[in-house]
Amino acid sequence: MKNTKFAKALVSSDRHTRDKTFERLRKWLCSQKTLDHLSMKKVWKALFYAMWHSDGREVQRELATSIAAVMHSLKSQMAILYASVFFWTMRNEWAGIDKHRLDKYCVLARQMQKHMFQYLQRRDWETNVSQNLADRVYRDALFGMDENITAIDLGIKLHVAEAFGEEIRRFDAKEEEKKKKKKKKKKK
Repeated sequence: MKNTKFAKALVSSDRHTRDKTFERLRKWLCSQKTLDHLSMKKVWKALFYAMWHSDGREVQRELATSIAAVMHSLKSQMAILYASVFFWTMRNEWAGIDKHRLDKYCVLARQMQKHMFQYLQRRDWETNVSQNLADRVYRDALFGMDENITAIDLGIKLHVAEAFGEEIRRFDAKEEEKKKKKKKKKKK
């Protein structure tokens, strides 16, 4: 991750270069057992600007989904750090996002929340992981008290809170539907 060429390739305006570099980053993250906070901040700074340079709604949605889906390949502490630093980065960078780029970051924030719920579900809502992730999101997304963040970050906090409610309702509805299908199969 110390290679500036790597970071430049990740934020390249050429989609093919970005996609190839993103895949290398995903594989590298998956191979890491631990990562310090500063290194993860650097990863997220590069991912933030990869989103910045993505053009076209479909490309942006695909990239947001790919970025969020990385969580599923990570061990629990790495996944928690990945999500936590994402929210820290969004709060830190929010004031600098212009009105033309705001939608793509809202999509990214929603995708991260969706994939966090999926991540927890795949781990059967393991108490330790769920509590850790909830604490980090609460701290880093909603009520962060980081003195290094000077930007007015109310917009991202409100978006996260709104999207959280919508995503958890969708997630809960899907869970209820699965339970109903299981009951029907048992009756047969």
